[in-house]
Amino acid sequence: MNSSRFYPSVTLFLVVALALSTAACSQQNFPVSALGMRLLEQAMGGDRQAQATRLIEQAISDKNQDDPQAVMDLLDEAIRLDPKSDRAYYDRGTLFLNQDEYKRAIDDFNQALKLNPKRTDAYVNRGNAWSDLGDFLKAIDDYQSAIRFGHLDSSAFMNLALAYQSMKDYPQALVAYQQAIKLAPLSPSVYYNRAIAFTEMKRLPEALADYDRAIHLAPDYLAAYINRALVKGRLQDLSGAIADLDRAIELNPTFPKPYFNRGDIYARLHDYKAAISDYSEAIRLGHYNQAGLYSARGLARSRVGDTAGAIDDSRKAIELAQQKQDELNQNMYVLAKRQLDQLLSTGKIGADFDKGTVDTSKLYIKATHKIDQGNYQGAIKDFTYLVALQPDYYGHYNNRGIAYSRLGQHEKAADDFSKVIELNPNNGEGYFNRAIEYVALKDRPKAIQNLQAADKLFRHKGDTASNQRVLAELKALR
Repeated sequence: MNSSRFYPSVTLFLVVALALSTAACSQQNFPVSALGMRLLEQAMGGDRQAQATRLIEQAISDKNQDDPQAVMDLLDEAIRLDPKSDRAYYDRGTLFLNQDEYKRAIDDFNQALKLNPKRTDAYVNRGNAWSDLGDFLKAIDDYQSAIRFGHLDSSAFMNLALAYQSMKDYPQALVAYQQAIKLAPLSPSVYYNRAIAFTEMKRLPEALADYDRAIHLAPDYLAAYINRALVKGRLQDLSGAIADLDRAIELNPTFPKPYFNRGDIYARLHDYKAAISDYSEAIRLGHYNQAGLYSARGLARSRVGDTAGAIDDSRKAIELAQQKQDELNQNMYVLAKRQLDQLLSTGKIGADFDKGTVDTSKLYIKATHKIDQGNYQGAIKDFTYLVALQPDYYGHYNNRGIAYSRLGQHEKAADDFSKVIELNPNNGEGYFNRAIEYVALKDRPKAIQNLQAADKLFRHKGDTASNQRVLAELKALR
């Protein structure tokens, strides 16, 4: 007997025979057996469900993992055969998620949960899709639903923590990380991610301790060595930072990031020849921030008296920065341009050029006064320089956005307010300001969407005055 064939059971055969005889009776005007018809429907339905189950099993088998389209075809057929299979929708949603088709994934997870409201893995993966789309509030709701229905898995708590962390809600993130650690105390990734949260909270000793734990559990954890070196650098343990970056390079000699970071440490130690060597290697290996590397190497070359080399590197940094329109390169253009101006006018780069020696607080006040005085171009220039020095501080983008708005450059203003929201997702003013720019750009749907987000955040904080401003704008738009 060929085992690959499907042989219906004797029971199914009898049921089919009974139903067929019932149908024959119907055609001869004999009384129809309702029981027979019902048994046929149930048997055929059960057969379709069984076929769908086999297709799902075939779809997730190892032999199909290298052919996503074959998997998709099998799952599509499984859903056609059994449209009430929550598993088929879940598996297809997971496939969409892995292909970065987040909206289609969410549609399938929605259907899976409609069929089985307590399917916890569907909540988790729908949360992952929302998170990848940047909608962290919906992601948090889904992770919490999964946990509420009994999905007590460390990954659910860690994903919940990451969503809170993306919204800068660090206290809630730490609570979730603690639960993840209770469930998986030997997971290096939990400690690694919590260390990032501690770093962002400027709780550097605790971050260092978590990186230590992650590396103890996974001695070849490349990213942990690189990040621990950054923390050690901020704690002034420069030799320890170099040791970690040495180890990172040992683990992956062709990865450019540790060379760039080690070059910065050497520059802080005034070992500019070693810094130049590391910057050159990072350039050769293709680090994404080429403009930044040429600018840094130009500064190091200036420090060893190689003015011609410093000028060449500064010009190269400007050229590379001008080729791209992203924020990183815009910032690098500002730095490299200022660097080149000093080299051409004095033959060297002043000591005040180093990021660590600039009095950013005074410059911030000066730039803010320029806005008050109506000198918007001057304010933009100063805040652009501050952004280059402190790219993670949302206030610089907010103020530059205000200056752009006053000049009628609403697209640039909206971009800056988007950066405010990215850096501080709980900032209602960022959403409100961006909404005003969308009003000026005549993009009513986006304006309303941003005002609704601002309304929610202001109400959550009990900021009645700001909330009234939002409601007035909403009323005007509607």
